[in-house]
Amino acid sequence: MEDPAEDVFISNIQTTEGNRRIFEGLWESSDYYLQTVMDTLASPQAPQECRDLLTPALALLRLSDTVADRLRLNRWHIEDSYPAQRLAITREMRIDNHVRAVTFTEKDLSRLNIEKPAIAPFIFRAADRQRLLAETIADSSLTQRPLIDFSDALLLSLPSAVSLAIRRFILTELRRMGHLATFQHALARRQARELDDGLQQLKRHAVPITPPRPEAQTVSLHQWLMRYDLNKYIHVVLLHDNLESLDRQGFSRAFSYPEPLYTSLQTYLRAVADSARARPDFVHGTTLIAVGGLGRGLSMPLLRLSAADWDLSTIGLPDLLMVSRGLKHPLKLYLKCLDQKGWAERQGMRFLVPSGDFNLYSFWRRTNFQLVPREMSVSSRSTISLGPEFIQSTRRETRTLVDLHAEPTPTGSFATVMHFGLDADFTSMQHRPIYKSLTHLKAGVLAGLVRSVRGVTWLVARTRDSGDRHRRLAYELWSGLLGLFDILIHEAEASLPEGVPTVAELRLDIRGVTLPDNDAVANLPSGPSEPEVLITDDPRIAVIQCPPGLLVAFQRPENTGEKMMVRAIARAFAMVHLGPATPIDDDWLDNVAARVVGSDVRLLHLFTTHDIAEHLLAQRHSDNEDFRLPHEDFVFAKLKLAEGCTEAIAGACCAQRLTAITSFIESWTRRGFDSVIDCINSIELTSSGSR
Repeated sequence: MEDPAEDVFISNIQTTEGNRRIFEGLWESSDYYLQTVMDTLASPQAPQECRDLLTPALALLRLSDTVADRLRLNRWHIEDSYPAQRLAITREMRIDNHVRAVTFTEKDLSRLNIEKPAIAPFIFRAADRQRLLAETIADSSLTQRPLIDFSDALLLSLPSAVSLAIRRFILTELRRMGHLATFQHALARRQARELDDGLQQLKRHAVPITPPRPEAQTVSLHQWLMRYDLNKYIHVVLLHDNLESLDRQGFSRAFSYPEPLYTSLQTYLRAVADSARARPDFVHGTTLIAVGGLGRGLSMPLLRLSAADWDLSTIGLPDLLMVSRGLKHPLKLYLKCLDQKGWAERQGMRFLVPSGDFNLYSFWRRTNFQLVPREMSVSSRSTISLGPEFIQSTRRETRTLVDLHAEPTPTGSFATVMHFGLDADFTSMQHRPIYKSLTHLKAGVLAGLVRSVRGVTWLVARTRDSGDRHRRLAYELWSGLLGLFDILIHEAEASLPEGVPTVAELRLDIRGVTLPDNDAVANLPSGPSEPEVLITDDPRIAVIQCPPGLLVAFQRPENTGEKMMVRAIARAFAMVHLGPATPIDDDWLDNVAARVVGSDVRLLHLFTTHDIAEHLLAQRHSDNEDFRLPHEDFVFAKLKLAEGCTEAIAGACCAQRLTAITSFIESWTRRGFDSVIDCINSIELTSSGSR
């Protein structure tokens, strides 16, 4: 391939029927835009005739998932790319196997519970043949209707067109029904909520500011203005597409604003920047434009805010949401990249990155945050030109690390889940098969799961509806036990008889647990602290009933409380899979608890502790902020230090070099760069003056 792959080959859609794999193809973020369309249509507020459009969409997704299954392609699959070369078709390539993978007989359709009328909107018609040669690839009739009917079988001729075909079909039908404008508003609100959720980590430590109202009519947008890092300002703007224009023009044409609307947008963005700049604590600002809609590009002249202290960046909404799901303050990391780029540009450097700042950010991460190569000077003589080959690494890493997908629940519905432990200090935790449920979290319920040979096992916390202290206890207890859940399930399975895979739920009921005042154990109720395990009317659901005095056990040595809870969970797991009448051996429970927990280090820090080591560990996990100098700041500090001192140091003696460096650091300190002092002792200076 001459153009390197920019994303995974196989992505995933979460539906009411479970996971459905799609082929990404050449269209940007096909999975995100299709997921958004289907989630918007599935809303209870949507008219029934609109929700009925999901029936043919789900049928086509079943075919797409079957093709991926036949070819044994898992979600997030990707292949290495190679330079363009002559492709020889040989018998060893087994083309017939690939043909069979996209062919569906009547028996296949029946097995998939698909009737031809249900997928008729996606079947290529005889009238389409005449137009095909005159059409563009992205909006061709074959792209909109990728199924070819051979009477005795259907052929999915373009698996990579499934997402685009569904989006185009739904747009056209909504326009015919007269619901397109309503759908556009619902889509805009949904994408605004998604972005607001993505900004939560940044907003948690930022001060929200009400932006000024636009003086004239401007484009459709949502916006957030906030101050972060004491004296920096960010204006996040989400631009929405015109779906009627999209349906009329197709996905191959980028949308653009008429000149009056473009001018009003630029004027308004300047006004917001000026309002932030007028505040007494202002040092620097950024306008971050996210492009929403359903997947077509945005074409407009470069917006100019005419200020050296205010940067501008544009990014697609799917990529911005992907950045927000990364590890540890990902949005602040992205903003640091933009700040460093802005500094380099103010020194005269040029960045030629046609694929945008998301590609520059990916390059920056790939080079371990070295924005400017060491052999290059930061000056008007230097230009960095990047192809699109860096985007793929960030997208692939985030997709596989987060692993957003659907998992079944005992009720028969599906929940959207993602990897648990992405903010853990140990990378091994980030790849363990433990997931937390976003669907439950939106409903105010803590739920996680482990998938094993016995199927899916959920750990769900049942908590009180109010009380910050109780909610904090619930999270500490649930998250601590969930961190052990995969080991516990593995240990329990290894010694239990084989069984039929199922979906089980273990409910941790802590609603009756008493919380002591000021961690005083004397205030805890007496009585049994061992949880009671009960099986509900549904034999796949067990309840672990925690008594009022549960927390007494967590003040005892050798992880008594942790072992007690692991015993209870192991008992519940065994009762669900073996039946409630099956006796559970206490020695077996003790062995499982000993192998899972151990006695050396306390695992759950539910009380204030006076042991120095445990106190430091608890403090480390409870602090929201990490005051160590991040590596990206250290690399940038070295770059600025070297650039500021190179001319003064060249050919000078050691004393002159140190004098120049000291003067340079003092000038930084006056501008607010105090973090340089923290890292100066780690900077190696050589007699040649090179960095």
